[in-house]
Amino acid sequence: MKISSKYDKTEERHLFVFNDIILLASERSITLGGKFRVRAIFDVYYTNICEGDNLERENSFYLRGCDSQNGPTTRIELFTETSSEKKEIIDSIWAAIMEMQQRKKSFTTSFSNNSLTSPRTERKCCAKCEADFTWFISSIACTRCNQRYCKKCFGHRRQDHKRLRICEECVKQYNEKRRSKESRGLTERQNLLEVSAITDDYVVRGNLKFKGPSGKTVTRFFVLRKNFCLYSYLDEEADSALAMLPISGCEIEQLQEKYSFSIRHLNRIYTFTSQTDTEHAEWMAALILSANAQLPTEDSRKSA
Repeated sequence: MKISSKYDKTEERHLFVFNDIILLASERSITLGGKFRVRAIFDVYYTNICEGDNLERENSFYLRGCDSQNGPTTRIELFTETSSEKKEIIDSIWAAIMEMQQRKKSFTTSFSNNSLTSPRTERKCCAKCEADFTWFISSIACTRCNQRYCKKCFGHRRQDHKRLRICEECVKQYNEKRRSKESRGLTERQNLLEVSAITDDYVVRGNLKFKGPSGKTVTRFFVLRKNFCLYSYLDEEADSALAMLPISGCEIEQLQEKYSFSIRHLNRIYTFTSQTDTEHAEWMAALILSANAQLPTEDSRKSA
């Protein structure tokens, strides 16, 4: 594993994935006090994996998260030598995240249906707000947990028949269990790069000479799609992309070099060179429109 710092330098890193935490460590040159030095700690429950946006380091991804619920958020860019190694690491982290989320959902508070194990059942106060039951404050019993509540705390089902009255807490637990069962089939990670080079949703595509911050020039088959993302492929017959760069918000500039233009994304500048003047004009027009495009918000999707 290697890490890209803000100066775009690379350093060797070792990633350790456990059931509840993820450790990012470096190997000590002097083995006093242990072989590895911990560089970052991530709580699995508060960790996210994001696809990389580095066109030059083609097997990159981001690890975002913190070491606790109130801990500072950390974002680290990592990359591997091969796509298979990247897939293996991301799948391992994803499996740990899904397992932790399922485990968290299983630890829901519940009340026993047995009145002998429900100490509040016989008490003359509300099980939630602990208000004493009086002539003016009557109690309503839940048929599921046998707990007694005041009208305010019981919930909207207090008007139902006595045999059908279920408190708000029991309704909430039922809904959580149902959502948990429904989400079990949605835990498979979606790989955003698994899209063929030749598809119908493109704006412009073709072979371009490409140079990143390292200064190394390579030729790649690039596809700008209608989702305002630029995909990089080894060739036009590839079934999966090497990297993906969101163009919205980037700076597009025409260069003095013939048929050349640049894309600035955050602190990185990428230089591209096309083969003809027509291709150069098509790429510039499409990229400028995509860079100024606004991604749809949740409100705009609902109104549409």
